[in-house]
Amino acid sequence: RHPLLPQWDLVDYCHTHGIILQAHTALGQGKDELLKHPTIVSTAQEYRLSVPDMLLRWNLSHGVAVVTKCSSYERQKAAGEQKHRLPASVMEKLDSIGYDSKPYRFVNVPFMYRPGAPYSWGNTFQK
Repeated sequence: RHPLLPQWDLVDYCHTHGIILQAHTALGQGKDELLKHPTIVSTAQEYRLSVPDMLLRWNLSHGVAVVTKCSSYERQKAAGEQKHRLPASVMEKLDSIGYDSKPYRFVNVPFMYRPGAPYSWGNTFQK
């Protein structure tokens, strides 16, 4: 889960039913489409955060758990210290990316996006 694939329906469903949602590939597997997105980069620079910090805080601010893959203890420790929520103005700016662009998946496994799958966008959830 990231600003290019916000999965609002899934987030709402999980929050409504008391399910803890965990972001998968919150940093887009390091792909430029996410880490060099102009809105994300300029917003991170404006708030003096790294792009990964901004993306982790975006998920946490939405009440979504994040588990990161880290190459060093220092990075793991820094990722674990993401406690501060982003201001509403930043959230609005990052949230708008998901509304203004086509959903972008970094992991394309067929079972995840077939019609009616719980991970497909535009899907409505049923009991």
